This record gives sequence, structure tokens and C-alpha cells, in this order.
Amino acid sequence: MRRTQNIGGQLYFRAYGWCMGIVIPFPRRSNWEPELSKRQVAVMFGYSTRWVELRVRDGMPSRLKGNQRRFLLSEVEPWLDQRTTS
Repeated sequence: MRRTQNIGGQLYFRAYGWCMGIVIPFPRRSNWEPELSKRQVAVMFGYSTRWVELRVRDGMPSRLKGNQRRFLLSEVEPWLDQRTTS
């Protein structure tokens, strides 16, 4: 069981009855966008992960984080729109 608990005005994260640490809320950046995995992009557009791999070969914008490829929807959608209108 995982949950947070307010103890003395501080928010603590509790797991399995042990106090794990203080939860520090950070303000959310207004320009933040989640990085999507290959599978998430495939599901979003209704294609297979192989289709995404082929689009990466064609130049679909992406970045490598370690050995995993990540995509920003704000970059992928215009790229796909440009290819379908050409």
C-alpha cells in the first residue's frame, strides 16, 4: 500500500507502513510536454511499432535517451501533416 500522509504540516510518502521520505511539490513548468515511447506513438496514431520505426528511418523527429527513442507530439504531428499534404 502506497500513499502520502500529512504529519505536522509535512507531506510524507508511506509505503508498507514505513515512512520513505518527504514529498516536495514542485511547480509545473508551463512549457513541459511528456516524451512518448515508440509504443505510445503507435497507439496514438493507430499503427504498429514497426510503422513508427520506418517513419524514424524516413526522418520522423525523435531523440535518444540512453538506448530508448522518445518522441514529442508537438514535433511528430506537424512532421506527419507535412508528409501527408506533400
